[in-house]
Amino acid sequence: MPLGPKRYARTMRQASVFIVCSLLLCATAAAQQVYRWVDENGVVHYSDQPPPNDGAETVELDVPEGFSNPARRIARGESTRRAINRDDDVLEAVGSYRSAAITTPEPQQVLWNIATQLSVSMTLEPALAGSHRIQWLLDGQPIGEPALGLQTTLAPVYRGTHTLTANVVDSRGTTIFSTAPVTFYVQQATIRGRR
Repeated sequence: MPLGPKRYARTMRQASVFIVCSLLLCATAAAQQVYRWVDENGVVHYSDQPPPNDGAETVELDVPEGFSNPARRIARGESTRRAINRDDDVLEAVGSYRSAAITTPEPQQVLWNIATQLSVSMTLEPALAGSHRIQWLLDGQPIGEPALGLQTTLAPVYRGTHTLTANVVDSRGTTIFSTAPVTFYVQQATIRGRR
């Protein structure tokens, strides 16, 4: 049964929408440029190749972040080093975190009368990714829950010699990167004459 003009136009519009959606979802969408034109029958066409005539307009597509076309990257001479997916965070297989260091307390620092509350902080390059957290370890033992920030207060921390380390962990608690340990000392002032 032949389609009437209105039904034909509606079918063609639906087909055009389907084609555009397909272009957005397939690998060829990485071209980021699509041509749109209307033929002599009033049908709208979309293509990543320009039509033979000059009646097409250029449509720029936003490529989803993280989406790339490896063939085009190779053609441009870009690196195609593979990435690994860990907890939905895309990290490069080599050197995902470059450096991490505890900044507070400082190595060999003597802390007085902290009332069992220890303020700690660290630096991390690059920034903490996705679901990763910081697990602080006091004398080799985890203290507190893994934290999202690079500074926090740990408790209880008593008088004595201590070693502090910070680990970057994923959602399963697996250590991804660690700081060098920092040794510090906690002292408590005493009142003369009291034991």
